[in-house]
This record gives sequence, structure tokens and C-alpha cells, in this order.
Amino acid sequence: MRAILLGVLIAATLPSLSAAAHDARPLAVHLDETHPDRWMVRTWAPPGQPEPALTLEGCESADLVQRCEGDPSALVVDYGEVAPAVTTVIQVRWRSGRRATLAVPPGNGRVAIPTEPSTWETATSYLTLGWEHIFLGWDHLLFLALLVLVVRTPKRTALTVTGFTLAHGLTLALAVTGLVRPASAAVEPIIALSIVVLALEVARGRTDSWSLRHPIAIAFVFGLLHGFGFAGVLLDAGVPRPDLSTALLSFHVGVELGQLVFVAVVGVVLHALRRREITLDRWVAYGAGIAGTHWLLVRLAPLVAAL
Repeated sequence: MRAILLGVLIAATLPSLSAAAHDARPLAVHLDETHPDRWMVRTWAPPGQPEPALTLEGCESADLVQRCEGDPSALVVDYGEVAPAVTTVIQVRWRSGRRATLAVPPGNGRVAIPTEPSTWETATSYLTLGWEHIFLGWDHLLFLALLVLVVRTPKRTALTVTGFTLAHGLTLALAVTGLVRPASAAVEPIIALSIVVLALEVARGRTDSWSLRHPIAIAFVFGLLHGFGFAGVLLDAGVPRPDLSTALLSFHVGVELGQLVFVAVVGVVLHALRRREITLDRWVAYGAGIAGTHWLLVRLAPLVAAL
């Protein structure tokens, strides 16, 4: 009966989990000054998110071009009555060659673009983006929770999460700098598969399997793939080339801070449950396995349709 109830609960939440796993990526807005009084406006939204309907304050819209009067350097982006529900990364390029990049938190309907953004503003913007992505990305959170269940002890957990961190930091840097550009259509199904693999290991409860004896190696291998997933966020939003190192490092720090907080909370909860002899490992594994299988099938569907 409990298995049936668990299945019903997961089936009811799978659509929202799918949306969270895919739509944690931010909206992207590119503003290019083409003439002294004209701006080219381009927007991008991940699947399932509406593209932002925005105007530049004091400007008139004509298709993709906004005609402005007054000082074009004093930019104010206005979303009207509906503010975006996710982070928006706004990139601005003036005719003089000056650039500005700003990651705007959800719910902000009116954003003033700083004329000379500091390195600190860029850093805090991308740190917030990394932090937000972790807590909106259910696939990454489930993988981390399963890692904690696999390793069990605090020392091994620290070593395993470190291996995961080093791996996805490496591939994140390789992808964002353009040295390696894997197709997200191929990476996303493998990320879902990594959840299924770990869920099976936890559900079996065996202590002699290779992955349970070598969790750091498993975390490192799958961390390489998750890093490409993180990179998709930055590549979709656009990375400011003049501040590439700052944006990349800040985003990575934001991701790591989110990971550490989540792993610490999961570890404390599991320790408290085990002290009371309450074991939920298999139930968590069943739920994660079902969700991972769902994501795997959903992400494989476009590849199969393209064959």
C-alpha cells in the first residue's frame, strides 16, 4: 500500500519536477545599440517559459527595434505588469564598445542598467544565478541526495562531494570557454541516467557493489556530465567575454554554496532519522528512480523522434 501511495504521489508531482529540472535556466535579454537613438532587443526563454515582454523606458517599440529619445546610456528595462518568475540575464552593448551584464533576480519588473558595472556587481549577479540554479534544478538535487545515501559517513560524504565539485568545475570551464561544446540533447538524458543508476544502488542495499566501494570515482565521472549541464545555463544566458573569468568563478561558487547547504541539511536529517532507527533510504531511492526514469524518457523522446 505504501508503495502504491508513493507511486501516486510521484506521478502527481512529475510534471512540476520536469519543469523545474528544465526551466531552472534563466531568461536572456540582449540589448545592442545600433544607432544613437535605436536599440536592437533580442530575448530568449527556455522551453516552458514565456519570452519576456519588455520595453526600454522612454522608448517606442517597432518589432525588434526600440526608438529612444534622450540619453541612451541611461537604460531602464520595464517588464510591465508581469515580472519574470525566474532570473533574467541582461547583456547590454553600446556603440562605443562598452558592455554591461546583469543577472536580475525573479520578480523584478523594472531594472536600471548601471552605466559602468563594477566587477563586484558582475560577481554577485552570477553567484546568485549559480545559487538559484542549484535549488531550482531537481535533477541535480536528487543526485546529491543519493550520493549522501551511498556514502553514509560525514568524512566520505565530504570526499565524494569534493570529487563531484572538481569534476563539474572542470567541464563547466571547458564548455563555457568553448574548448568543448557537447550537445545538451545528449547530456541531459545521461544526467537523468546518473540518477537512475545511483537509485538502483541505494535500493538494492548491497555493500559490496563497485559504486558503493568507490563512490568518489562514481561522483567524479557523473560530475563531468553534470558540469556540462551547469554550463548550459551560462551558454543559454550568454557569458560576458570581458568578464568571463569573474562570471565563471562566481557562478561556480554560487553552485557550490548551494550544494554544501543542501548536502548539510540532508546529512543532518538522515542522521536524526537513523538515531531513531527510521530508515527511508529505499523509499527515497524508489522516488528518485521513478523521477530519473521519467526524465530519461522525456529527454530521449526528441532524440528518438529525430531518427
